[in-house]
Amino acid sequence: MILVDSSVWIDYFRGVATPQTDRLDQLLATEPLAIGDLILTEVLQGFTRQADFDRALALLGGLTLVEIGGREVAVQAAVNFRRLRALGVTPRKTIDTLIATRCIESGYPLLFSDRDFEPFVGRLGLVLGDGVGRCLNKRRVGGLNRLSQRRWMVAVETRTGSVRAGRTGGRSEKDGCFRILGLDPPLRKLVL
Repeated sequence: MILVDSSVWIDYFRGVATPQTDRLDQLLATEPLAIGDLILTEVLQGFTRQADFDRALALLGGLTLVEIGGREVAVQAAVNFRRLRALGVTPRKTIDTLIATRCIESGYPLLFSDRDFEPFVGRLGLVLGDGVGRCLNKRRVGGLNRLSQRRWMVAVETRTGSVRAGRTGGRSEKDGCFRILGLDPPLRKLVL
């Protein structure tokens, strides 16, 4: 399971094309994903329109929620901060130190586009969730955010209760939306 950082989600919802947002597109249709509680807050607080907030919450609510903090992670994050500072690198954000530490301690690969995570990869063993690292060349996709470009579908497989989310790619249900999500009927669905 890959944890996706807010840096990728924010670019994704804004319609900014990067290797990480392209990878997220692929992962939404094929892999179970996780989101941290603090990451969820970072992403949702950026929406100004209630309708966009509600759609994003419906999508992100279907992901596995990971508690980022806790006593052990907090202490280990301080240790990791001190290790990096001793190596001449001072992490800029405490929240990124906590996220990186949770991923290192729990074995989650992290999909990110925030350069603040790079020292954790190179020096503390944070695993990349995409293999491409930081992206420097972002581009807008048609000037629209991805919520309005494509219809989102959240589907619950009734046999197992598993939840998957993904874009319909503009295709109708009869054209195989469920196949895109990697689910087999019978299903309950919510189209966003």
